Amino acid sequence: MNHVSFIFCLHNHQPEGNFDEVFADATEKAYLPFLRLMERYPAVKVSMHNTGILLGWFERNRPEVLELLRALVKRGQLELLSGAYHEPILPIIPDRDKVGQIRKLTTYVERNLGYQPRGMWLAERIWEQGLVKPMAEADMEFTVLDDSHFLYAGLREEDLYGYYVTEEQGKPMVLFPINKDLRYLIPFGTIEKNLEYFGRLRDEQNNPLLVYADDGEKFGIWPDTFDHVWNSGWLERFFQMLDENKEWLKTTHFGDVLDIEYPQGRVYIPSASYAEMMHWALPSAEAYRDYQHIDTKMKRDPGMHRYRQFLRGGFWRNFLVKYPEVNTMHKKMLRISQRIADAELDDTSGKETVLDLQQAKDYLWAAQCNCAYWHGVFGGVYLPHIRSEVFRNLIKAEKLLDELDDNLKLRMSEEDFDLDGKDEIVVENRLIGAIFDPGDGGKLIELDFKPSTVNVSDVLTRKEEGYHEDVSRAFVKAQGEKTPESEKFSGKTAAKEAHLERYLIYDWYRKGSFIDHILGEDVTIEEFARAQFNELGDFANQPYLPAVRRYGEFAGVTLHRNGGRWLDGAKHSVGITKTFTFNAGSSEMDILYRLDNYEAEPVRLRFGIEMNYTLFSGTGFDRYYDIEGVKLGDEEKKPNSQGIVEGVNWFSLKDEWDNFVIYTECDKAAEMWRTPLESVSKSEDGFERTYQGSTVLLLWDVLLKDSWTLTLKHAISEHHSEQ
Repeated sequence: MNHVSFIFCLHNHQPEGNFDEVFADATEKAYLPFLRLMERYPAVKVSMHNTGILLGWFERNRPEVLELLRALVKRGQLELLSGAYHEPILPIIPDRDKVGQIRKLTTYVERNLGYQPRGMWLAERIWEQGLVKPMAEADMEFTVLDDSHFLYAGLREEDLYGYYVTEEQGKPMVLFPINKDLRYLIPFGTIEKNLEYFGRLRDEQNNPLLVYADDGEKFGIWPDTFDHVWNSGWLERFFQMLDENKEWLKTTHFGDVLDIEYPQGRVYIPSASYAEMMHWALPSAEAYRDYQHIDTKMKRDPGMHRYRQFLRGGFWRNFLVKYPEVNTMHKKMLRISQRIADAELDDTSGKETVLDLQQAKDYLWAAQCNCAYWHGVFGGVYLPHIRSEVFRNLIKAEKLLDELDDNLKLRMSEEDFDLDGKDEIVVENRLIGAIFDPGDGGKLIELDFKPSTVNVSDVLTRKEEGYHEDVSRAFVKAQGEKTPESEKFSGKTAAKEAHLERYLIYDWYRKGSFIDHILGEDVTIEEFARAQFNELGDFANQPYLPAVRRYGEFAGVTLHRNGGRWLDGAKHSVGITKTFTFNAGSSEMDILYRLDNYEAEPVRLRFGIEMNYTLFSGTGFDRYYDIEGVKLGDEEKKPNSQGIVEGVNWFSLKDEWDNFVIYTECDKAAEMWRTPLESVSKSEDGFERTYQGSTVLLLWDVLLKDSWTLTLKHAISEHHSEQ
């Protein structure tokens, strides 16, 4: 009798930096109930991938989960997959890290769970053909990809009821296609529809193989799924259905199929991910909406169904273009990976050095966790705590490498750090690391304070997203309110607060620090906060000429632009020169600004210097402003507050949680504007507003005859509570 071979595979993951309560909630609502259900149905075979991040959390906090995994493995019911330990997007990390991360998780599973994985999970199913070689070198035999990957290669749906083999440079790899229909039927379709689907394919195909492989969080953590999957008993009924029909609907493992079935053939897969990811990766909101429009039309037209495989979205790597902050993070990661590799080549390394390098490598690998490097239906790069964890781990690795470098006092280089064809300036000592972008306003785009392992410039530029047009139509779901059936499981139209469309603000320049403005006389703080203001200067996003100088224990970075103030179509030529001086043993910067008038007539300027910093929470009581001569109320001093203070010579931003203080002092009193930097993004719970940082604008009214100078002192130090 014809039968169906069914592989039921779960991928369980929580990102680095996620809150402990999120791990605990997912364990109670999804991971642990699923394993306990498996215990009651020993005939139902399951394959499972748990990231190293999650397994490590289980080991530290819920060791009984590991015991249960071991027991299910021992009785042959559970097949475990390996993967890269910290769940990176494999194509964008060096091959040495690919192999190292896979071997690290494989070793953990072997030692702690008593199973030797033969195959691996591929994060977000981001596929490039070049992955085959490092995966094979890490002793992996197979991985799983979406059926859309195979359709993009020109195969048809009827070809996808088995597995295929591919190769790279003579290294083979088995590829299993994931069935997209099952991804939506499980757990969102009725048990009857699931059984009908399996039965229909049994009748239409010759002993088909069907693979379901998706997030374990769909079984209790995704919106409204706990009630559906557990309280309403959907998953138990599904297991019962599998058990009752096991004579023809046979649950199996990837390894079992490899051992008894031949492949369908050989295939080469183009670079791809699942269709939704490729939609999200499109570089602009306009492209996002255009794709959505044609995709919807094709779905509604039955005659177009067979041609949908030729509709493709973007390329995952373009997230590095879409979000410049992600690119900076990624290139810093590559730089540290290379530093570790270079240090490992040092034959004089002793045992202690080797241990330090391994620890640095572990921090690096943790920083490669994918979640902060992209954005889709999950918050991703928009989540400050996920983004900050990447930088925290990178800085920890950097500190260990600094300790191994006896010669490091002050390092300065001009290099194409972000690989955009233009040089940036990197300055480092043992306390801070700074990156200037001369090609984009001569601004400071990264400022690391190593003692507290934070990048205080870890802010996010506000940009239009393709789904923003839906924000005004979102409904606000009260706590405990049921989601309408029409929107169930989609996460498309809920909003965490009303009138979020008021916060749809788009910056016309990348946010950073020491951004130079010449404002119109009538610009208000509200207009500035909304990035809709009359900018008279051509400095904020234009190129500056760089010059660097090293003298003993000091280094200087000078950035100059011959620009102007524009008014009624006429340009008055003005130059801005800013020089940053660093000391080898200090976390301070001494800054000198000079404005030059290149015309015979004096010119009035409303000159401003913008700085953007993050304190990772806009409302925390332990993060606040301190401004000269002003006693701020509890709400006024919060990082998400907005206001104007005149006659300011110094101010600071204090973070008691992460233990740092940012202090700025100037020799000419300024008008100080402060305003929050907030974004609107989409997550699985709907639309939400998120604090990304605090913007400070220092303003001076300048009558510029020949030249005008300004001296600033900028310092970061550890926070010491007042006794």
